Amino acid sequence: MPSKQLALTILAVLALANVYLDVLLSRIAQQVARRRERPLSTYSFLDDDRPPLFPGKGAKRSVRMSVEDSAHYSLLSAQSTEEWLWISTVGDGDLRLGPAHRVFGVGMTHQQHCLQYLLDALQAPHPAHGEHREHPEHCLNHIRQYVLCDADITLEPPDVLDRNSTQERWIGEHRCVDWEMLRAEFRRNWMEWRLVRDGKETEIPSLALYA
Repeated sequence: MPSKQLALTILAVLALANVYLDVLLSRIAQQVARRRERPLSTYSFLDDDRPPLFPGKGAKRSVRMSVEDSAHYSLLSAQSTEEWLWISTVGDGDLRLGPAHRVFGVGMTHQQHCLQYLLDALQAPHPAHGEHREHPEHCLNHIRQYVLCDADITLEPPDVLDRNSTQERWIGEHRCVDWEMLRAEFRRNWMEWRLVRDGKETEIPSLALYA
């Protein structure tokens, strides 16, 4: 009798362990399914049925960037306009996604637009007044929120704000989205949209901001 009771106890324990493992594996499978990216073809791009992030490969690939002072991107040099233009994306900064080519804005291009607008405001001969002040104020507030959202915690030396172009300084590596690949995908998306809109292929210069 004791051996039979022991056997039943062991079977009960094994059954409970099996149920526990089934529940655990089910939860793990659900977590994996939630993390797995939904195929782009399954989105209708109507209302809220859209991916939360730009579904391009450039948005998933990271690169390292060392922050350093630069003799470029100044306020008053003759070539600064083209230098700031060079970092902009081709087209109007928006993406067209889905079968109906729905228009989406992107945080990166919104930030670039704000940088360009603030640069224009700083280069203007007179301070902006009235309604012309609203856009720079919007851009400052917008960039403030993006800085808080990113919350980069890369450690930097205490003299990081001391400008010195006479010696090389290492300020620390930051892990970033591959912006070059992202810009290439923006360019491809814009050219595909131009083909749909105009019915013909268009060659866009690499420095074009609007076309």
